[in-house]
Amino acid sequence: MDYGEILSTAWKTAWKHKVIYGFGLLGMAVPALMVFLMGGFFAFSTPQELENAFDAGQGSFGIIFFGLLLLLNLVSLVFSALSNAGTYKGTLQALDGADRLPFGNLWEASWPYIGRIAGLFLLIGLGGAVVFAVPALLGMVTAGVAFLCILPMMIVLVPLGILMYLTIQLGMAAIVGDDLGLFAALKRAWELIRRKFWPLALMTVILYLAQMMVGMVISMPMFFVQALLIVPLSSGNIDETFIFRGFGILFAVILPLAFLAQGLVMAYINSAWMVTYLRASRQPEVEGQTPAPLEAA
Repeated sequence: MDYGEILSTAWKTAWKHKVIYGFGLLGMAVPALMVFLMGGFFAFSTPQELENAFDAGQGSFGIIFFGLLLLLNLVSLVFSALSNAGTYKGTLQALDGADRLPFGNLWEASWPYIGRIAGLFLLIGLGGAVVFAVPALLGMVTAGVAFLCILPMMIVLVPLGILMYLTIQLGMAAIVGDDLGLFAALKRAWELIRRKFWPLALMTVILYLAQMMVGMVISMPMFFVQALLIVPLSSGNIDETFIFRGFGILFAVILPLAFLAQGLVMAYINSAWMVTYLRASRQPEVEGQTPAPLEAA
């Protein structure tokens, strides 16, 4: 597997067809809006005002809050599925020779995959929650004794995490690339993982490290502003209400920008996984023969 060629093809494709990045932003639109509204709410309130509002509506506040949170999570799931479908589909169409990718056309072409991709998220997420929650519950019930018993098994969580990540990424690529159903896509993903686990695992590490480094750069302004707010607070030289509103402004301005930047990163990563899937499934490497590179439209 030619990692350099795959990463280069993904970069050239997404850079030429910037609508792919536009769909990457869609996936972070709802989280960015949520932190913007939350930050604005804090920026124009005081701790005492929030406490009074909570006390005044204790009966209904919790119901309204969790109902709204559930609704926003559902909307976020739909937008995330649409974002992933659009980035994968856009990359596929570009590699198939499309000269232009109008946003409206790509939007329409992505909708048929939303239900299957959302189902993939829920299925893998539920499985992962069960796997990681059982040790935690056992540890709580046995006052930590179970943690000592299963500690040697914790090393398994790293390859397990890689397997889950590969299943999601290759599953989405199979859904979009070959128009497969949810379980057929999972079967195709497992076939590829079984045949080419180590090359795919290395690709996972490469993209994860790249994403982590970019994430660190994105987070630096936020950490800097937090330090500017926390240091005066710890010395007692500034009013707590000012700090409270300062964190509200931080949430309203910097965090949405960080989410949107993360959306751009994820658009490129999805594009790279689409190229990887095509490499692994449609151009199997033959011993002694170098596969032809995919063309970046």
